[in-house]
Amino acid sequence: MLAKHGAKQIADRLGLSVQRLYQWAEPAQPNGSGTPNPLDRVAALTAATGETRFIKWLCERAGGYFVQNPAAKPGTCEVSLRECCHDLIEKYADMVRILAITARDGRITTEEAEHLRQNWEGIKSQAEWYVKICESGRFLAKDSQDSSGP
Repeated sequence: MLAKHGAKQIADRLGLSVQRLYQWAEPAQPNGSGTPNPLDRVAALTAATGETRFIKWLCERAGGYFVQNPAAKPGTCEVSLRECCHDLIEKYADMVRILAITARDGRITTEEAEHLRQNWEGIKSQAEWYVKICESGRFLAKDSQDSSGP
């Protein structure tokens, strides 16, 4: 980042010394030259409070959204592809139903918008879990629930 955008230009824009930027780029160690950078501090603040609103705020400022990685579900060392896919599609269908109901009267209230946001965040989190399971190869080789077909 410093080489691409120029350490001097970044330091000037932030009102910092070039030395401070390079300190932030070094790993922060008790006897090292590194200094905890602002992102390290936000991570520490998040860990200390258990709150993700700081991260959400940063994501919004960058034009995006924060999607929390789902916690590993207990006992899911191997899971059914069919079951996971069905659950995800069902949640998405619920979201579409909510959209249809809330838009029926031609307006969406603040409460309805909040409800939509909560459901959407849940879908994104579950979809992330689904993709992580796909990447890890933890789906059962053949669904035990599959009683049809060869």
